[in-house]
Amino acid sequence: MQTLYAPGARVLIRDCEWIVRRADASDDGGYVLTVDGLSELVNGKSARFLTKLEEQADAIRVLDPAETRFEQDLTPGFEKSRLFIETQLRQISPADEKIHLGHKAAMDPVPYLRIPANVTGHSGDRDRFAHGHHAGVSFVL
Repeated sequence: MQTLYAPGARVLIRDCEWIVRRADASDDGGYVLTVDGLSELVNGKSARFLTKLEEQADAIRVLDPAETRFEQDLTPGFEKSRLFIETQLRQISPADEKIHLGHKAAMDPVPYLRIPANVTGHSGDRDRFAHGHHAGVSFVL
């Protein structure tokens, strides 16, 4: 019986947890799974697996959400849970219409990055863009 791999499904392949992004049919009758890593060893990594090869080694297991175990956070002030939630929120880019200030991000605040371009002797949008570009500031015009 051949398993269907849905995008968004979590799978365990080679002892690491992955989330399926795409499942394309391959010439060998299986699928090419495009996945992103979730476990510590592969977090932030993307990979592709051929299901025919991995299933022969019995190396793919689709994780069932119904088998999820809940753990009680016994740390003082629920620190472990709060850190996990904060980490998840920091990985999401803001998608609202508000202005988000970069100097309040997790970076070394260097004062010259916050000086407007006209104070530094440059004028015009082109110079301002070039000034920001050379200072290492990332922004969208």
